[in-house]
Amino acid sequence: MQQYDFLSTDTFSTAASTSIQPSEQTLQNIRSFARSFQTVEVEGMKIEVYLN
Repeated sequence: MQQYDFLSTDTFSTAASTSIQPSEQTLQNIRSFARSFQTVEVEGMKIEVYLN
């Protein structure tokens, strides 16, 4: 798996919010099929984005 480089400067003016979270099995499936990933830090919270 390789680190993905975000080149876009597009941003969203409003934040999305949801209380729905995927199961651990769903997360494992996404990670196992992902070809690249990026870790983004927003206001001290790290978010891992997995891409195919």
